[in-house]
Amino acid sequence: MGLIGNWGQRVAAQRLVNARYEYNWSPLVGSLAGGLRAIGRPADAAAISVLTGIAAAPPPFGEGFTPRPDLLEFPLLLRAGLRALGVAADPLRREQPPGRWSRWAGRILLIRMRRELAAGRPIVAGRAGVDPFGPAFGLIVGYDDRRRAWRRDGPMTEQVGPWLPYDELRAESPLAIVRLRPMSMPDAAVLRETARRAEAVGRPAARAAVRRWIEALEGDAPIDPQGHARAAQAFAAARGEAAEFWRACDPGSAESADAQALAVALSRFATLFPYPMGGAPNARGARTAGAAILRDVLALIER
Repeated sequence: MGLIGNWGQRVAAQRLVNARYEYNWSPLVGSLAGGLRAIGRPADAAAISVLTGIAAAPPPFGEGFTPRPDLLEFPLLLRAGLRALGVAADPLRREQPPGRWSRWAGRILLIRMRRELAAGRPIVAGRAGVDPFGPAFGLIVGYDDRRRAWRRDGPMTEQVGPWLPYDELRAESPLAIVRLRPMSMPDAAVLRETARRAEAVGRPAARAAVRRWIEALEGDAPIDPQGHARAAQAFAAARGEAAEFWRACDPGSAESADAQALAVALSRFATLFPYPMGGAPNARGARTAGAAILRDVLALIER
């Protein structure tokens, strides 16, 4: 792809948007925070995490508690949560259609992404960032046809390089991206109601995840120390953001008190399993202590 020059030749195009990923234990939250700031909506990570429902449940993890940063599912309340912050979010997912249509689907998506960048808006994309445990969400902030690569900014891109070849991003299926556009700001009541809804929607998933976590700690299967510590720190950080949000938004509410209690309990849990070394999740004493704290967490969630 490129521009047509005066002599009928293709001229390689370049574009760079002024946007930066903002570090967060959740690569998706960090990408959204950087994207919102770039379009003039300086919402902090705590508001994004709570309103979209990301803070409500532990991060996803696989066998042995290895984190799954490449998970391409957007949270259920992504649109509603960002709308409460004055942002219209348009999540797009390209499933590979059968046969020859897959090539056209890829081209259409690429054109739409370039249009957003040409308008000065970054794109949140799955697999644009790099996490210690694999591909992660990041920001697409530009492109360079000569390099045939997207310019990316996300977790660890400073270490591995900012350029992502076109084919690497287009080859993934499904490819999850979201474009962000500013809109009018709703009133504070919408902010509180959206946050309450996100907490309610996320509660069943949080209960199920914590119960499974307790079962794992009380069982005998080996646990990956680093992956387990990463999950513990991420969950504690998310609930800390929830406590920060409610303290600023509605300090006298029941939600604020509950969020604070959860944050304190999970900070105790995270202290047992520091990242990156991980503590000793395979030692019986650490497992017993961790499970006991998570039972307190479960009681708070169920309350």
